[in-house]
Amino acid sequence: MSRILSIVPVLLLLFLGGALDRSIERTRLTHTCVARGSVDTVSPLMMSPNGVSISGWAVDTSGVDEVQAVAGGRVIASVKPGHRREDVSNYLGACADNTLPGFDLALSAGDISPAQEMLEIRARTQLGWYRIGRVKLEWPRPFAHLDTDQPIRWNGRNVISGWALSDAAPVAVTVLADGREIAQMTAKSGRDDVGRVFRFWPHADRSGFEVRLNIGSLPRGRFPLTLRFVDGAGRTSELPGPVLENDEAIGRVESAVSILLDPASIEFQAWAQTDGGIAGARVETEAGMVLGPMQPVHAPASAERPATDSDVASDGSQRLPREQLFRFNGKPDALPEGLHRLVVRVTDGGGVITSLPGPLLWKGAIEDAQCAGEPLRVFFPGPLSFFRSGASQMQAQRTLVGHGCVEVGMRGRVEYLRSTLGKAQDFIFDPDLPESHRIIDGKEMTGGSLRGFLNIAWEHKAPLLITLDGGVWADSAFSVPELDIVDWLEQDPTTVQWNQHGVAEPDDALSNLPGSIASPQLARMMSLNRFNERFLAYKKRNLQAAVREIVAFMAAHPEQYVAISLDPDQYINPWFFLTQWYDYNPDTLRQYREWLFHLGPYADGAPWASERAATKWTLERASRAAGRVFAKLEDVEPPRGALDYADPWQQVWTQFKRHLVARHYADLAAWAVEAGLPQDRVFTGQTFIQSDVSVDPLDKATGWTDQAGVSIRGAKPPKGHLCAILYGPASRDEGRPRSGVSLSQNIRSVDPGWGSCEFHPATIDQPERIPSNDESYRTLLTMMNAGARYLSPMWGSRAQDQRTRPEHFRAYDSYEGTPFETQFIWWLKQRSAWPVGTMLFPFGNDLVASDDGWHAGEDTTLVSERGVLRLKGSVPVLHSPAWDGLEPGQGFELSVSGTWQQQAASLVVQFAAPEGRSSVELPCTQSAIGMQCAIAARPGAAMTSLALKWKEGGEIVVDQIVIKRNDEAGEK
Repeated sequence: MSRILSIVPVLLLLFLGGALDRSIERTRLTHTCVARGSVDTVSPLMMSPNGVSISGWAVDTSGVDEVQAVAGGRVIASVKPGHRREDVSNYLGACADNTLPGFDLALSAGDISPAQEMLEIRARTQLGWYRIGRVKLEWPRPFAHLDTDQPIRWNGRNVISGWALSDAAPVAVTVLADGREIAQMTAKSGRDDVGRVFRFWPHADRSGFEVRLNIGSLPRGRFPLTLRFVDGAGRTSELPGPVLENDEAIGRVESAVSILLDPASIEFQAWAQTDGGIAGARVETEAGMVLGPMQPVHAPASAERPATDSDVASDGSQRLPREQLFRFNGKPDALPEGLHRLVVRVTDGGGVITSLPGPLLWKGAIEDAQCAGEPLRVFFPGPLSFFRSGASQMQAQRTLVGHGCVEVGMRGRVEYLRSTLGKAQDFIFDPDLPESHRIIDGKEMTGGSLRGFLNIAWEHKAPLLITLDGGVWADSAFSVPELDIVDWLEQDPTTVQWNQHGVAEPDDALSNLPGSIASPQLARMMSLNRFNERFLAYKKRNLQAAVREIVAFMAAHPEQYVAISLDPDQYINPWFFLTQWYDYNPDTLRQYREWLFHLGPYADGAPWASERAATKWTLERASRAAGRVFAKLEDVEPPRGALDYADPWQQVWTQFKRHLVARHYADLAAWAVEAGLPQDRVFTGQTFIQSDVSVDPLDKATGWTDQAGVSIRGAKPPKGHLCAILYGPASRDEGRPRSGVSLSQNIRSVDPGWGSCEFHPATIDQPERIPSNDESYRTLLTMMNAGARYLSPMWGSRAQDQRTRPEHFRAYDSYEGTPFETQFIWWLKQRSAWPVGTMLFPFGNDLVASDDGWHAGEDTTLVSERGVLRLKGSVPVLHSPAWDGLEPGQGFELSVSGTWQQQAASLVVQFAAPEGRSSVELPCTQSAIGMQCAIAARPGAAMTSLALKWKEGGEIVVDQIVIKRNDEAGEK
């Protein structure tokens, strides 16, 4: 009877209004456990981007199904009470003994509007709901969050990113170091992830910010940064930022040579400066073997030492450097044979240790060998003056690695539209461009003369790759229209590319773009349309003149290897990122209509018929696709508005732009072959800045690289080969290609004879960060195992320039003293026994632990250590990476070296063929160093993966796997 009487007032109150407030509860309910509860969280509650929690308790004799947080009539969070509260049991007595009244209610800030000032917390029972309490909300204005707290340090990523919200957007963001402003930006970049979470906040999807800090320009010291946020109403909030770690020593090693070849002794000096004095310096290998201490010298350091940013205090005042010079004279007797990077470890008065890279050292004999196949050619780049001066760094590396299946040569750049006799003589190509024309106002106009490069290569008996550049980079240093064809022609806007607004920007409209030269002039690019007849005629004439010089040289020196790469970065203008897109030149649009409607050179039986739009368009179909009426052919034009890859008309236009680039590369290669150069020596020069790139010109467009007209197949001309220019993550297959297949495999599939005329493991948009040993190793593993016929590393600055000459340093062309140099030389030593096309898996080295893409099978554990894989299992299985179909030709030979108990092993090979997939298990033969497995050719089938199976358990140690084609004869 008492239970029925206690429910009646609750039902009455629910009927009358729904809420049971606490004053009514105290005066009208006699049962102590009916509609009771409390909020423990102190009001007002400060909201956080990561959410907040409201705790309390709720009890009702009918049972509490859930506790709800309500904002503006919406339930934004709920939870069922679920933990004991002894304080509640003591307070309410026996009626609460068997309950779990405690709750913690998690709230997401994204579910609440910034206008919301109060939350209602209520409990829902079988009989309805009752209010537990209210919580007042306070919002920091602006409301901000950082994506990461990684410290800012030398060779760190050094990016500060996040988002900032306010009802008075946009939000200005300032980064402060010790009270000094070091960066400013506005939080207005796209953040769809924030927009999805904070769906009740205005502009949440455009609230992002990001800044990359150059540590060389930051104050010295170690302390946390601060981020200040100011919204449109002047309200301010702050967040602690990442820690700045800029207290390492500044200095460099000064050695007479960059590579020590099996030396009897080691001598060099180093200078260093710190804020708090130097406690000492010692010489080690990078792997940690100590050679001994350096001796301080009471003499001034090298007069060549430039002023550095460490000479300036954080308040801008000049700081007196506390500098010390050291010398080392020792012997390498304790070092094992092989390659070592020497480093100087400098310890300052506070115990901070800085590593200064020194020379490479090779310990042991340098053995020559013959190559049973095509050698991997390495072309070190440089201007003609560098090679004429002796190129000591290149020569040392050539001595160390230029034997067996590795040949070391040089790469020179000849700007064939710039190396001319001048306007008065109709810009005829000049193979002997004099220094008086090459150097103008103290600046280099070209890399050197063609005959100069040919002669210096012959003098050194070195393979030569000539970059014949008539593209965007050739005239980017400065304008010289009296000598340069492009600089002269582009004065006429009808010859250049136009943006979506019908405007041809001036060449210097952009500045501070990354590149091999400072502030390159890239904004005004020549149009690639077929009606640009003067440009194409000059280009064909001068290119063929240069090629004929090369052909004549090759005829006189048949033993000399010479190849060419053409026009690096052949694009539809991509430089105005997400703000302008090209080419809307009227003549380009005229060719677009021909391509669509199968007219002119795209008509049936015409030369380019095979390259036209897949199906012949009509005005009606074009009107439907464009969403506008085209009454006549001349009205048809591509979309000009915001880029929308869901728009089929945008997709068609992008396909045509890829066709323009592919057509131009095909023309360049055909002209070179027509002039007498074998097509096996002709390469293009396309950059693939990310792994997600179109394979075929007809692939679906998804991003900015598609606007540039880039495709892998479009860079492989019918008469020639693909040269891939690769940097950063793309060079090591990081990223998710739309094809589902890695970038390197796509390149190899399109052109097994490809090469790389420029590459570096550094990321272009991180010019201060030197790539690590691990990143460099993976770049080289990827490119060499993808079958590159040659490699040309980007080489311009040195590791020590990063801190001592920061104005001259760019990570993406740094080589001497870097982990990239160490790993490149190490890899070339490993490859000396193996011809191009061989896949080598060394599983790391003394500085890198890597599984090289191999992974353990079922019931097998795998541990990667430096230079070895360790497997354990009852029946150990090791799986290879997956490949996109390796054509077996005359078959493969697989060699595995390592240690294990004498036991039988087999190899399971997966094949793919038009009729389907299949597998075969093959026996392997034990050898003194491991085992060998023969993989016979299977006509029409391609190998997609391997699995090594040992028949017995125990520990298996694998230190190298080699997969060699049996038909690797190749070009010598």
